[in-house]
Amino acid sequence: MIETDRFSLSELNNLVGNTLKEHLDGFFWVVAEINNLNENRSGHCYLELIEKSADGDHIIASAKAIMWAAKYRFIRAYFEQTTGESLKAGIKIMAKVSIEYHSVYGLSFIISDIDAAYTLGEAALKRQSTIQSLMEAGVFDMNKSLPLPAVIKRIAVISSRGAAGYEDFVNQLENNPYGYKFQLAPFEASMQGSDTEKTVVEAMNAIFYGKKNFDTVVIIRGGGSKADLAAFDNYNIAYYITQFPIPILTGIGHERDESVADLVANTRLKTPTAVAEFIIDRNQSYEQIVNSVYENIIERSQAIIRDHFSLIHYFSLDLIQRAKTISNKHKQKHFILFQRLSNSSNRILMEKKLDMNTQTIALKSNSGYAISRSYDKIQTDSRELSRSWQHHLLLMNEKINHFSKTIEIANPENILKHGFSITRIGGKALTSCKEIHAGQAISTQLFDGIITSIVENCDENTSK
Repeated sequence: MIETDRFSLSELNNLVGNTLKEHLDGFFWVVAEINNLNENRSGHCYLELIEKSADGDHIIASAKAIMWAAKYRFIRAYFEQTTGESLKAGIKIMAKVSIEYHSVYGLSFIISDIDAAYTLGEAALKRQSTIQSLMEAGVFDMNKSLPLPAVIKRIAVISSRGAAGYEDFVNQLENNPYGYKFQLAPFEASMQGSDTEKTVVEAMNAIFYGKKNFDTVVIIRGGGSKADLAAFDNYNIAYYITQFPIPILTGIGHERDESVADLVANTRLKTPTAVAEFIIDRNQSYEQIVNSVYENIIERSQAIIRDHFSLIHYFSLDLIQRAKTISNKHKQKHFILFQRLSNSSNRILMEKKLDMNTQTIALKSNSGYAISRSYDKIQTDSRELSRSWQHHLLLMNEKINHFSKTIEIANPENILKHGFSITRIGGKALTSCKEIHAGQAISTQLFDGIITSIVENCDENTSK
């Protein structure tokens, strides 16, 4: 074993410190990711900086870093004002450092400045990389191509229930001026921070299994800094949106810029309230279209009724006149029959009267017996004549009553009273199913009015 100079631990540490100071004096710009950040009571900020492998799975370097209180207050305020986000774990920075080696605390980087523009550029590059990957996969516009329902009623809501944006969305829908009712199904998710990707993807998976129960999905949160909203530039969230089978509406609350989630969603609105207003306005527009079609149908129906009313009135008068003519003809027949009956009765009476006179003369020349017999015969014949005449009159009255009832039954007004009707199309009376087809308008004449209908089908009578 070769003897060398011996050092105490403090001597060796001081040698290392002096060597570093001699050869690495000055400042260096270092690119690293903040792995941990703590601020103590005195205002100093202690960080752990790391560098990851190209695949992001392994830490290949780490170092302790310090920002003294005076510098930290200035650097923090400038960084937040420039980037819109706070210094925290997970952010990649470019820091101006000097190297300090302490015999007790070891090697540390003393941070005197942070280039905020680098962090902004890094986030922008990451965002652009996500957009480019989605475009190259051919999925960027897939959710945009889905048609929005004409009426949106069943809504799956991905948000944090405690967020003000969620309350604004719900209040706007529930207090809409048209009285529309909505079915809201909330799915809890973190809207900022490291859990955003995991919880939003889990919520979308849960909605997917019940997708038949929803018209649309809404992703909403209130406003916030760019850093708070940076999670919605995440590739996995954006990819899930592009692949979702029902339209997605976003109201993530960016003040100026759109997130990647906004860009790939079916419809992007600025705020949760704007999403609610969009849904209400869409439903109200559809209601206006329905009302317009309804009013048009009413106007056209009224015009058709007006156009055909005179024709219906003409045919009604013609039917009544024909019925009266038939009735008058039957009345004339009854009168002729009655005259014939009367003449026949008078002729029979005259014949019998002459016969009686003849017999009376004969009786006068005969004996009392003959007179008595003749008188009896006259009485008998008279009674038979009376009965014959009365029976004949009864028969004729029965015939007259029968004809009258037949005429009464044949009267169109009475036929309609008994549940019968006349069905017409284009003013022409229908007699067969073959004259119409489904979708045609028909009118049905009842005793006290007219019914207008639309034909669904006409089943032919197959019993003949």
